[in-house]
Amino acid sequence: MSERGVGYLKIRTTSAGGALPVEGALVRISEYTPEGNGAVLYSLRTNEGGLTETVPLGAPPAAESMMPGAARPYAVYNVTVTKDSYYPVESVAVPIFERIVAVQPISMIPITEEERIAGAEDGVMIYETPDNESLQPGGVTREDIGNENGGVSGRAMSGGEG
Repeated sequence: MSERGVGYLKIRTTSAGGALPVEGALVRISEYTPEGNGAVLYSLRTNEGGLTETVPLGAPPAAESMMPGAARPYAVYNVTVTKDSYYPVESVAVPIFERIVAVQPISMIPITEEERIAGAEDGVMIYETPDNESLQPGGVTREDIGNENGGVSGRAMSGGEG
Protein backbone atom coordinates (compact mmCIF):
# COMPACT_ATOMS: atom_id res chain seq x y z
CA MET A 1 0.00 0.00 0.00
CA SER A 2 1.40 3.40 -0.97
CA GLU A 3 1.58 6.52 1.14
CA ARG A 4 -1.39 8.81 1.11
CA GLY A 5 -1.23 11.92 -1.05
CA VAL A 6 -2.80 15.32 -0.51
CA GLY A 7 -5.56 17.06 -2.43
CA TYR A 8 -7.24 20.37 -1.65
CA LEU A 9 -10.78 21.64 -1.19
CA LYS A 10 -12.34 25.11 -1.21
CA ILE A 11 -16.09 25.72 -0.81
CA ARG A 12 -17.99 28.42 -2.74
CA THR A 13 -21.42 29.33 -1.33
CA THR A 14 -23.93 31.33 -3.34
CA SER A 15 -27.61 32.19 -3.42
CA ALA A 16 -29.96 33.61 -6.07
CA GLY A 17 -28.94 31.09 -8.71
CA GLY A 18 -25.23 31.66 -8.12
CA ALA A 19 -25.48 35.45 -8.43
CA LEU A 20 -24.84 36.38 -4.78
CA PRO A 21 -22.10 35.08 -2.46
CA VAL A 22 -23.21 33.89 0.99
CA GLU A 23 -20.91 35.39 3.61
CA GLY A 24 -20.54 33.88 7.08
CA ALA A 25 -21.85 30.40 6.29
CA LEU A 26 -20.50 27.67 8.59
CA VAL A 27 -18.80 24.93 6.56
CA ARG A 28 -17.90 21.58 8.09
CA ILE A 29 -15.78 19.12 6.15
CA SER A 30 -15.92 15.60 7.53
CA GLU A 31 -14.78 12.08 6.80
CA TYR A 32 -17.17 10.28 4.49
CA THR A 33 -19.65 7.84 5.99
CA PRO A 34 -22.93 6.78 4.35
CA GLU A 35 -24.76 7.89 7.51
CA GLY A 36 -23.15 11.34 7.41
CA ASN A 37 -21.68 11.09 10.90
CA GLY A 38 -17.94 11.04 10.10
CA ALA A 39 -15.41 12.94 12.19
CA VAL A 40 -15.30 16.68 11.45
CA LEU A 41 -11.90 17.56 9.99
CA TYR A 42 -12.44 21.29 9.41
CA SER A 43 -14.91 23.90 10.59
CA LEU A 44 -14.67 27.10 8.50
CA ARG A 45 -16.60 30.30 7.71
CA THR A 46 -17.10 31.74 4.24
CA ASN A 47 -15.70 35.21 3.51
CA GLU A 48 -17.45 38.17 1.82
CA GLY A 49 -16.98 36.42 -1.53
CA GLY A 50 -18.69 33.25 -0.26
CA LEU A 51 -15.41 31.29 -0.24
CA THR A 52 -13.61 29.29 2.43
CA GLU A 53 -9.87 29.01 2.69
CA THR A 54 -8.34 26.09 0.77
CA VAL A 55 -7.74 23.10 3.05
CA PRO A 56 -5.57 19.99 2.53
CA LEU A 57 -7.23 16.56 2.62
CA GLY A 58 -5.86 13.04 2.27
CA ALA A 59 -6.20 11.42 -1.15
CA PRO A 60 -4.79 8.29 -2.83
CA PRO A 61 -1.59 8.87 -4.80
CA ALA A 62 -2.34 9.77 -8.42
CA ALA A 63 0.05 7.06 -9.61
CA GLU A 64 -2.28 4.38 -8.22
CA SER A 65 -4.94 5.35 -10.76
CA MET A 66 -2.64 4.05 -13.52
CA MET A 67 -2.60 0.49 -12.15
CA PRO A 68 -5.22 -1.97 -13.44
CA GLY A 69 -7.56 -3.12 -10.71
CA ALA A 70 -6.47 -0.38 -8.31
CA ALA A 71 -8.91 1.22 -5.92
CA ARG A 72 -10.69 4.42 -6.89
CA PRO A 73 -8.19 7.24 -7.60
CA TYR A 74 -9.82 9.74 -5.23
CA ALA A 75 -10.97 10.10 -1.64
CA VAL A 76 -14.47 11.25 -0.69
CA TYR A 77 -15.60 13.64 2.03
CA ASN A 78 -18.90 15.09 3.21
CA VAL A 79 -19.47 18.85 3.38
CA THR A 80 -22.21 20.43 5.50
CA VAL A 81 -23.07 24.13 5.17
CA THR A 82 -25.38 26.05 7.51
CA LYS A 83 -26.39 29.68 7.91
CA ASP A 84 -29.34 31.30 9.67
CA SER A 85 -32.25 32.02 7.31
CA TYR A 86 -31.08 29.39 4.78
CA TYR A 87 -31.81 25.69 4.40
CA PRO A 88 -28.88 23.57 5.63
CA VAL A 89 -27.01 21.91 2.75
CA GLU A 90 -25.02 18.68 2.71
CA SER A 91 -22.82 17.66 -0.19
CA VAL A 92 -22.24 13.90 -0.02
CA ALA A 93 -19.10 12.11 -1.27
CA VAL A 94 -17.17 15.13 -2.58
CA PRO A 95 -14.24 13.65 -4.55
CA ILE A 96 -10.69 14.80 -3.77
CA PHE A 97 -7.79 13.92 -6.10
CA GLU A 98 -4.12 14.19 -5.18
CA ARG A 99 -2.50 17.56 -6.09
CA ILE A 100 -5.83 19.00 -7.35
CA VAL A 101 -7.66 21.98 -5.83
CA ALA A 102 -11.38 21.19 -5.98
CA VAL A 103 -13.84 24.09 -5.66
CA GLN A 104 -17.17 22.70 -4.47
CA PRO A 105 -20.13 24.97 -5.29
CA ILE A 106 -22.92 25.08 -2.72
CA SER A 107 -26.21 26.75 -3.62
CA MET A 108 -27.95 28.13 -0.55
CA ILE A 109 -31.74 28.55 -0.59
CA PRO A 110 -33.29 31.17 1.71
CA ILE A 111 -36.07 30.11 4.09
CA THR A 112 -39.13 32.34 4.01
CA GLU A 113 -40.92 33.36 7.21
CA GLU A 114 -43.86 31.09 6.24
CA GLU A 115 -41.51 28.12 5.76
CA ARG A 116 -39.79 28.83 9.08
CA ILE A 117 -43.17 28.86 10.89
CA ALA A 118 -44.06 25.55 9.18
CA GLY A 119 -40.81 23.96 10.44
CA ALA A 120 -39.03 23.79 7.08
CA GLU A 121 -35.67 24.73 8.61
CA ASP A 122 -35.49 21.20 10.05
CA GLY A 123 -35.05 19.86 6.50
CA VAL A 124 -31.72 19.51 4.76
CA MET A 125 -30.79 19.81 1.11
CA ILE A 126 -28.64 16.81 0.11
CA TYR A 127 -26.46 17.07 -2.97
CA GLU A 128 -24.91 13.94 -4.38
CA THR A 129 -21.74 15.25 -5.98
CA PRO A 130 -20.66 13.05 -8.94
CA ASP A 131 -23.43 14.25 -11.30
CA ASN A 132 -25.49 17.41 -11.70
CA GLU A 133 -28.84 16.21 -13.02
CA SER A 134 -31.61 17.46 -10.76
CA LEU A 135 -34.11 15.29 -8.97
CA GLN A 136 -37.36 16.57 -7.56
CA PRO A 137 -37.23 18.15 -4.06
CA GLY A 138 -38.18 15.65 -1.39
CA GLY A 139 -37.67 12.74 -3.79
CA VAL A 140 -34.60 11.20 -2.16
CA THR A 141 -33.49 10.83 1.43
CA ARG A 142 -30.10 9.89 2.92
CA GLU A 143 -31.35 6.31 3.34
CA ASP A 144 -32.03 6.14 -0.41
CA ILE A 145 -28.48 7.14 -1.27
CA GLY A 146 -26.81 3.89 -0.24
CA ASN A 147 -23.26 3.43 -1.51
CA GLU A 148 -20.22 5.66 -1.01
CA ASN A 149 -20.66 7.47 -4.33
CA GLY A 150 -24.20 8.39 -3.50
CA GLY A 151 -25.92 5.65 -5.48
CA VAL A 152 -28.19 8.29 -6.99
CA SER A 153 -27.54 9.84 -10.36
CA GLY A 154 -27.96 13.53 -9.78
CA ARG A 155 -28.63 16.09 -7.14
CA ALA A 156 -30.85 14.87 -4.36
CA MET A 157 -32.80 17.23 -2.16
CA SER A 158 -34.80 16.37 0.90
CA GLY A 159 -36.78 19.06 2.71
CA GLY A 160 -38.78 19.25 5.90
CA GLU A 161 -42.54 19.05 6.18
CA GLY A 162 -44.54 22.08 5.17
